Amino acid sequence: MRPFFLVPVAAFALALALSEPGGPAGAPPPKGAKLERAAQALVDEGRSAEDVRAALLDLFDEAIAAAPAAGLGGEWPAKASRARELFATRSPADPEARSLLEESWREATGKAWAMPSSVARIEDATALVKRDVGEAAKALREGRAADGVRLLLEAALVVVTPMHAPAARS
Repeated sequence: MRPFFLVPVAAFALALALSEPGGPAGAPPPKGAKLERAAQALVDEGRSAEDVRAALLDLFDEAIAAAPAAGLGGEWPAKASRARELFATRSPADPEARSLLEESWREATGKAWAMPSSVARIEDATALVKRDVGEAAKALREGRAADGVRLLLEAALVVVTPMHAPAARS
């Protein structure tokens, strides 16, 4: 069985290029719009590796911005920022970047990363990522920064954690 990453194949960059920045006269997009775009890109079946990279960077940007309100200090910001830098320049499957992301998870949650038991198939992972990013946006809007950061990190980890594709049917 070969590993299948939730990062395979398309439209995020085009959607960003075609969309306007938000309100009238180039006003900034409404809070949470960046996460909505990221969630859509991550669940789009036609996504490219660049789409996934851009979405991951958006997740990191939001998590890092919320870290002070979530009480994440110490080494957490440096590890999360370094993981973001690596994901910006390397494959979303890069082991060093994923390791830093897992360390960031451990510091934020107090436990080691493990794929949630509810995720058995790629479709389960996709649904979890969409739900986590939506719930993270809601948590951040409501001032629950720790919950928002945890959900964003979980979504990013689900995306970059290898899953095995089912054997081809004959």
